[in-house]
Amino acid sequence: MFGSMSSWGLTILGALAFSGVIGLAVFRADRSGPEPLTVTVGLLDQRQLTEGDIAPNFALVSVRDEGKIIRLSDLRGKAVVVNFYASWCGPCRQELPDFEIVSHEFSDRVVILAVNVQESPASALGILRDTGATFPAVLDTNGEVARRYGIRGMPSTYLLDASGIVRKSGPGAIDAERLRTELRAILGDSR
Repeated sequence: MFGSMSSWGLTILGALAFSGVIGLAVFRADRSGPEPLTVTVGLLDQRQLTEGDIAPNFALVSVRDEGKIIRLSDLRGKAVVVNFYASWCGPCRQELPDFEIVSHEFSDRVVILAVNVQESPASALGILRDTGATFPAVLDTNGEVARRYGIRGMPSTYLLDASGIVRKSGPGAIDAERLRTELRAILGDSR
């Protein structure tokens, strides 16, 4: 059909399409009522991660509740353990039960936040259920946050003080005793 259309016909068709776009823009601009609320999800801070600096902020959807957004900056006031994990990761399966134990021991001063990287909500939740992990977890569906944090392997963990400053970071599994020791140092706790 388009192959037999004359140049004049294509010009008219283009003009009609352009007027439709302009008309839609005017219609949208003239409508009354409040604009819909939009929530930015993903990396909120473009700075590179460096120990001693404030961790790059992000807002991601909760693994357990699609309607809930968790922002890293909202967790300030407590030390935060940011742990990147995946369901296919054997060491992640080993350390998540230890993280659960420590999350209860330090619940008044520490938040553990698990960040699932590029998996479906079902896979991200499945490993948490399998390992008994109940602490907050979010979905980094496109891997943008993991890339900004420089993740090179799973699991990777970042320990932040109550001001959001990265105090320790690195790849590999962490057992409960090591996590306790690191958190005590960050909290200035001799227990």
